[in-house]
Amino acid sequence: MRVFAGKCDWLPISDAPYEQDLELFVTDFYGSFYGLRYPCRRTAQGWVNSDEGTPLAVTPVKWRPYSPRASDG
Repeated sequence: MRVFAGKCDWLPISDAPYEQDLELFVTDFYGSFYGLRYPCRRTAQGWVNSDEGTPLAVTPVKWRPYSPRASDG
């Protein structure tokens, strides 16, 4: 597992590791781009919400290591 220090730029989605909590930058049905505020995982079956295990209804385009923020509840 690669360790990241400090602020990390978004990485290509094709390089995303499997079975690790990641922060995703996604696009939706309407073509909007935004970052998700919850951890996600790449699994053999596809991308899921890490907390709920439910499939994502958006398309991941970039990733970076997930790091909970102090301001998040």
